[in-house]
This record gives sequence, structure tokens and C-alpha cells, in this order.
Amino acid sequence: MNDVSATDDIQSIAANFPASRFFRNCLSVRESADGLVPLRFTEAQLAVYAKTEQYRARSLCPAGIKIDVVTDSRFIKIDYSVGALIRGWVNFDIHLDGVLVDSLTSAPPTQSKGSLRWKLPDNPGGSRQLSVYLSQCAELTVRRLGFSAGASVREAPAGKGRLLCLGDSITQGMEAHHPSCTYAVLLARALGYDLLNQGVGGFVFDADSLDPALAFKPDIVTVAYGTNDWNRCASHEAFAYNAATYLEKLIGIFPESRIAVLSPIWRKDLREIESAGTFRSIGKTIERICTLHPTLRFMDGMDLIPHQERFFGDGKLHPTDEGFAHFALNLTANLSAKS
Repeated sequence: MNDVSATDDIQSIAANFPASRFFRNCLSVRESADGLVPLRFTEAQLAVYAKTEQYRARSLCPAGIKIDVVTDSRFIKIDYSVGALIRGWVNFDIHLDGVLVDSLTSAPPTQSKGSLRWKLPDNPGGSRQLSVYLSQCAELTVRRLGFSAGASVREAPAGKGRLLCLGDSITQGMEAHHPSCTYAVLLARALGYDLLNQGVGGFVFDADSLDPALAFKPDIVTVAYGTNDWNRCASHEAFAYNAATYLEKLIGIFPESRIAVLSPIWRKDLREIESAGTFRSIGKTIERICTLHPTLRFMDGMDLIPHQERFFGDGKLHPTDEGFAHFALNLTANLSAKS
């Protein structure tokens, strides 16, 4: 059903209007020799992550980013190339009028180039909103974006608000096989907001990763660090300093935003004692810091996902798609509740 014939006439949308209009949930679109690279971070932020190869690659993954258009096209075709691979899959989710209708693995992860082709079902009513969520687990360059010849294609309407999600691999969406089923995307969809997912796998509270010049002005900010800090910081005092410094800078950048700060979610090894102390002490310190700032709202991450290994793709730390559904549902309820 969804194979596009090689003989179909294809128009490249890049010739019709600027690239920034069909990528959503990103800050900018960089033009490279190979194609278009949607970015979630400012150049200053990317420079911070580029100091370590692991972070550089993960900061360039298009987590939460989608191609989002209103069209009467018979099909969509996306030619792309793959850079660094963070997980063993490159998946795409296709939504029609806000409903998930298909999920595709368009090329084996071992291939550097791939092509996604998807045929839209007949629609006598004309145009509908077509959204393709890009993989959160791979560096991607969109080499070409095509629609049927003569099709009408325009940018999808903006959301009713803006959501900024800050955090580590859990925020980036590691272990979810569907890029539209991470908690950040699910939360944004529940709120009807545009999303900027600035989660980077492995990262920690680091004030240098915040850029005061960020052009994205969110209505809501979520912050979810701590699980990596627990076994990375040399002492609990160092952790407390890093977290406090980060959150104070964040408040200064977004004084008008609602900021929700999450303590780490359940992990299998939480009873161990690391250099920064006990796992519970990490959450308690985050809570204490939040009490010092009236604009911060603390949320206990231990309440967000059932404490069962089956909700975690690696059995210990990173939620599955189902685990993320619990995460997003409970987080949405917490954000909706009165302070």
C-alpha cells in the first residue's frame, strides 16, 4: 500500500519555500553539502557538546523534530543519510491529522543512506496534516524531500504554546522505538504545544549548556537531570553546587516561564551508593534547591513510571515506549494540577 512507484512524478519541496517552514520543533536548519540538518541547539550550545564525541553525536540527533505540512499530495518521499548511530535502529513515525498511522524503519542501520516512501490514503476532502517524526537515535541529514507533482504543500499551523524539555538520555528518548512516543513528544502533543527537546544522552547539570541567547521562548520548561550526576560527581556537595548553579541560571534566562524540575525516575540499581551519595539523596537535594526558588515546581520522578523492569528497554534505566506513556501521562497530570 505504501510503496511509491519509481515512475511517480516528484516535486522537491525545497524549491517551493524555505526549509525552515517544513521542519518543526527545531531551532534552525543547517545546509550541508549533503542536504539539510535540523538542529535543536544554538551554535554556542553545540560547541559545549562538541567537546566530547559522545555528546556531539547525540546533540545532533533530531529528537522531537518532525517534518510537518498540510498537503493534498498522494505521497511523501524523504531521502536521507545517517551519521552516528546511537541505538541499533533508525525509525520514523507518520501521523495524519494528529493520529499515528504508521511507523517505518526505512533502511538497515548499517547503511549510510536511505529513503522513506509513504503513500497517503485517498482523501476526497483534500488536504490533511502530515507529520513525520524523525529518529531520535541517529544523526540525520535530509537529502531530499518530495511530494507528488502539482501537490499543494504548506507549513502546518503552530502549536498553541511552547514546551522546552531539558535533560539527558531519558529526555532524548533512548530505548523508545517510536520517535513520537518519547515522553517529551507525548507531553507536547497532550498540551498542543510546539516542542524543543534539548535532551542529550549521558549529560548532567551543567550551566554552560544553557544559552541566554536561545531564541525559543517557552511557556513551560521541564528539567530532568540527576541520574548521571549520581555516579559522575565526585561528591554530593559538587552535585548540589552544579544543580543549584544550573537552576539559578535557568531562572534568569526564562523568568516568565513555568519551570518544572523532576528528580530522577526509578532505576534498578538505586540502592547502591555512588560518589555523590545515595540515589534518594539526589532527589532530596533537587527538591531542597527548588524550595529556595518560588518559580520552580518540584516533581518527584519516582512517581512517574511503575517500578517494574518490564517498563524499561534495558531493564534498568531507559523506559520503553510503554514506560514513556506512563511517564507522559503522569507528568501531564502533574503539570495540569494546581500548584
